[in-house]
Amino acid sequence: MAKRKPTQPQQQLDFTTRTPRHGDLVKRRDSDSIYQITFINYGGKTVTLCLMHGGRTTNFELLKIPVENLIWLE
Repeated sequence: MAKRKPTQPQQQLDFTTRTPRHGDLVKRRDSDSIYQITFINYGGKTVTLCLMHGGRTTNFELLKIPVENLIWLE
């Protein structure tokens, strides 16, 4: 029988959320729409998003969206 090497405990990777900046383009995890960050709340924990349409902002805003629910666009 082959002997197994003792396993080392695996190191947990720390996936911290990105720091939001005014003007960043993002998507919400549950939506395909593109939004722009217009206001940063509670020390960067939540943001106000403005819906983009045709490369311009609209008057539709979403308030207090947690940054954990965002996907940043490059």
